[in-house]
This record gives sequence, C-alpha cells and structure tokens, in this order.
Amino acid sequence: MTVHAQDLTPMMQDVAKALLGKPNDKFSRPRDGVFRFGSHGSIEVNTREGWFSDYEASVRGGVLELIKHKGGAKDDASAFRWLEERGIKDPSEPEGEKPSSIFYDYRDKDGRTVFRVERKQRGKDKTFLQHGPDGQGGFACRTGCMQGVKRVLYRLPELIAADPDEPVFYCEGEKDADRLTSLGLVATTHPGGAGKFDAVADCISQHLHGRRVVVLQDNDEAGAAHAIAGVEAIGRVAKEVARLALPGLPDKGDVSDWLENGGSGFELQSLAEAALLPIEPDPTLPAQIKATPYQWRDPETIPLRPWVFGRWLLRRTVAATVAPGGVGKTTFLAGAAMSLVTGRELLGKTVWDGPQKVWIWNLEDGLEDMERSIQAAALHHGLRREDVEGRLFVDCAMEGAGLCTAIDGSDGFKLIAPVYEQITAEIIKRGIDVLMIDPFVSSHAIEENANSLIDKVAKAWARVAHDANCVVVLVHHTSKQGAGNVTAHSSRGAVALTDATRSALVLNRMEEKKAQELGFDDSERKRYFSVGDDKHNRAPAEKADWFYLASVSLGNGPNGGDSVGVAVPAKLPDPFEDITVDHLRAVQSKVAEADWRENSQATDWVGKAVAEAVGLDLSKVSDKARIKSLLRTWISNGALRVVERKDHRSEVRKFVEVGSPA
Repeated sequence: MTVHAQDLTPMMQDVAKALLGKPNDKFSRPRDGVFRFGSHGSIEVNTREGWFSDYEASVRGGVLELIKHKGGAKDDASAFRWLEERGIKDPSEPEGEKPSSIFYDYRDKDGRTVFRVERKQRGKDKTFLQHGPDGQGGFACRTGCMQGVKRVLYRLPELIAADPDEPVFYCEGEKDADRLTSLGLVATTHPGGAGKFDAVADCISQHLHGRRVVVLQDNDEAGAAHAIAGVEAIGRVAKEVARLALPGLPDKGDVSDWLENGGSGFELQSLAEAALLPIEPDPTLPAQIKATPYQWRDPETIPLRPWVFGRWLLRRTVAATVAPGGVGKTTFLAGAAMSLVTGRELLGKTVWDGPQKVWIWNLEDGLEDMERSIQAAALHHGLRREDVEGRLFVDCAMEGAGLCTAIDGSDGFKLIAPVYEQITAEIIKRGIDVLMIDPFVSSHAIEENANSLIDKVAKAWARVAHDANCVVVLVHHTSKQGAGNVTAHSSRGAVALTDATRSALVLNRMEEKKAQELGFDDSERKRYFSVGDDKHNRAPAEKADWFYLASVSLGNGPNGGDSVGVAVPAKLPDPFEDITVDHLRAVQSKVAEADWRENSQATDWVGKAVAEAVGLDLSKVSDKARIKSLLRTWISNGALRVVERKDHRSEVRKFVEVGSPA
C-alpha cells in the first residue's frame, strides 16, 4: 500500500510552541529534539521525527493530529487552515517548492505490515528512510528501528497469489513495482536500494523458487550492476531468469520512464517472454520440494468449464484447426461460424449459452469467396439476415485487411505488441466470442520451422484469448510430406503451435478403403470428411464427426448460378441397419445348400447367397460393399467360417460354411 503525505515534520516545533507554550525544561532533551510539556511532562513532542504523544489522554500522532487534539481542528482540512492562518510553514522550504513523502508498506505473506519505506523528495532530491515498528502499533524512523525486523519482498501477498507461470518483474524501486502492478503485471522489489539482495535472500529463496523472473535494468551503471547481481541471486532458485534492458531508455531512465514514452504493459510482457532463458538446476542446492495438502471441495461448487462450441472450443484458450488443402476447411469454418452466430446446432455441436459473436479474419481468400460460403450455408439452413446480422464480422487480406503479429528481421525477433493490443481491445469492444485466423502462417513473418519463435507467437495469442475472454482459432495447413490420416503433428512447420493449443481439430478426407467399404465411388468419397479433436485434453476423447459437402446453388446467374459446397453433418451407412437375426438364419440356410467360395471374383461367391437371403442387389456398388461388410462381421464372430478344401478340379480353395447356428 502506498500513502502520500506532505512532510510536516519541520513545522512541529512552531506548532507545539503555539499550542503548548513553554516546554518543561526538567524533562526535555533539546539536543535530541525531544520536548516535554505540562507540569509532569505528560505531553512529549519529537520535533526531529514530527510526532507527539499525550500520555494522559492516550493520544498520539503528527502535526495535524496535534492541531486537532489541542487546536480545535475537526479534520485535516481545518488543521491546514489553522497553519495558514498563523503563517506556519517549513522554514527550510524554498519558495514554491514543497517537500513531500510517499510511504510504501512492506507486508508479510499474511498481509500484515512489518515495516515501511519513506520516499522523501524535495524538488529533484530524494532520500529513502526505513520505518520500523515503534512498539505502539505504528512505525517510526529512528536509530535501531529495523533491528530484528525481517526484510520481505515488496507486494509479497500479491506475488504469492499470482499465477506461478506469469513472469515476475523485479524492479529497482517501489514506484516502478506499483506502476507495473497497476497494469495487471506481477512486480516486486526489495528495501535498501540497488543491489541489496542479500537482505531478502530467505524471502527470494522461498517465494521466487520455481518462478519466472525478469530483473529490470535501469539505464545507468548502478542499474546494470543491480540487474547483474539480481540475476545471480535469483538464478539460484528461479525456474527462469533474465536481465532486461528496455529499448530507448533515457540516461538514468527506468521502466516508468519507458512507459511514459509510449511503452505498454503488453509489449513489456512480450519483451519479458523473449528475454527469459531456462536455468539449469544447480545440483549443489538442496531440493525444495513441498507437497501441498489438497483442500477438499464440494464438487457442486466447482465452476463449469466455459465451453463455447460442443467440446471443441473452450473460452480463454487457443484452438488449432489442421487440414490439407481442398478438404473443405474454409467451408467447414463458415458452417461453424453460422452455427455459432445463430446458436443452432447446424453441425451437430451444442452452442453453449445461446448465439455467439464470431470474427473471421481470412488471409488468403477474397471477400466474395467468403460471401459465397456464408450465403450458401445460410440458404441451405434457411437462415435470414436477422439471424446473423450484428454477430458476424468478416475481414479479408485481399481487401486490404492484412495482419502481421511478429517479425524476425535484422534486428531480431519482435512481437508487434500494438497489433495484439488492438485486436484484444476490438474483441472486448465488440463482445466477440470466437476469433478465427485463417491461415495462421499468413499472420506473421516468422520462419515457420522455428519452434521457439512460433511458441512465443502462440503464447501471445493465448494472452489475447485470456484477456478478451474469447476463443482464438488458428487455422493451419498440413505439411506436404507423407500421406495417411492427418493428426495434430501433421501441421506444417514447427509443432510448437499445436503443442501450445488446448484443442487441435484435424480434418481428414475419407480414405479410399473406407469408401470402398461403404460402396462410394471416388467422386462421392471426396465429398466426405471427418473432424476430430486430436488433443482433447479438456474433455473425454470423442469419435470423429463426419461431414458431407452438399452442393448449393446461389441463384446468382444462369442455371442456378454458382454452385457452392456447404458442410452438413453426415451419417455414414450402417451395413447392419435393418438386418435381424432372421436374416442371418436365412443366410446360414442358403450357405448350407451349396458350396460357396470366399473370393468375391468367383462365380460362386458366397455374397450371392447373402444377397438373395437378405434382398440386396449385387449390381449396385453400395449393396455389394454392404454385403462384404456383413460377411466380414459374420466370419469374425463365427456365424460363418472359412475352410480350405479341394474343388471339383482338385485345387485347394477357400470356401465359406455355416459356423455357430444363429
């Protein structure tokens, strides 16, 4: 806590004389600035320290309190008027220059003030005084006042309560620590001036152990020495520590000067993240591992996770969407956006808490292409203007709305903090719930294989999601190497992006084998794709959802105009739909009547018996694929069995016979 007050100490002698008269010479000690008043000296006044104590009335305080106690003033304002009316002022004060003091309270882990630091300033001159307990519930600055007082870090309760993953800014003074705290950052310092880390060594060891600490360096020799000593002292126990010299500081400037000259809390946070370096553990240090007792909690009082869209998108997190080219990524995102803004389960996913606001920022397609996808989805689902208007926001790089959040040039890596700040402010202003950046690779100028740099960019987006209470969806392409199913680690470049996200939605086109099993031809296969969360670290794993690209005509020209794909939930054919035990018995009866081959190319393939028994048409590709699926299942569960024996030509062939009776 910081208390501002004008220093009235030099006025105490004149005030005491005006109110109390002549001091009692018998009990006074003028050389020490101590004067007693009254026949028994029951009122003590310390003119050097600016306090008085009326022992008979049990009243104690400074100049203003003495005026209120003996001068009849009702409050501070009337006490100041009393001084003005009598012309009492600081005799050493130059005209127009008033001294002032600021007090900084140092509190222990329980929030109790254990000592205070006074920053006393007159003009450009300033001094720092430590005030220890006076034994009467207050604090005083006197010889030996700090004897036996344990030094603690400034703002210790806030430091303990902060997220342990947040960087701690170690400043060279309380003023700077207060300034950073006002920006929502975690900041601390120690008493006694630059370099005095030994005085708080125990507190550093206990409360900065395992933390990520940035020691801020003032722009002078003392500041550099202080920061170097800080890194050495804190590095013994911290998880990560760094010395940060802020760019563009004036001579003798500090972080407060940097902020006054246009710096921001977001940029400072970014500079800190870029500066932090991991510290290898010192094997000579004793382990300081402590087990924290679990505090039992009624499960009904634990807040629900703030899901936004099914179990895919979680508020205050970053989600990745990974897809190969041409699978339907943009179409799927347009459908997801329409589902979110209307609050309807258009893709089969719950939209929690009703309609949401969505901001799509497309960095590779033009606005007209986006309009085609959005309006096609609206047509298919029967949506109207009023269902969407005011909740959907769309920007496209092709229309001039480019985006660059980080660069890595000749001056090194740099997060462009103002961009993140403006995006955060716009999201908060508009009340946006989901921001989609498509594609992520076009939103920065970083080598996409640089894991450490991509990690910093991803974490900057995570801060946006956290500060704006929204979901940030970063859309990423897959690498061109290899084939097979797409996973979270199939994304192009560094894996740091997907590693830093809470969910990773992967889109996969239907494989040829799956299509053959379902009886789909190649053109039909390409219309199907699946979406699944390949991380699902905030919800139980779910099966991938299947979607179908339905064709919608926009009616914007001859023959229906443009035909545009719309992602709709798909239910894949179930080979056993409407198949009963009676059908299986009929199949077994038919199989028992003759010799049937396993080979589907044979004229006496067992599939013919199945087709006849269950009423399917082998000339249809879908029915033939269904029969093959039925056979695989029945052979697997023993209802039918494959045996080898000689045919009529004495050649060994595989035949299908009845297994366990149904």
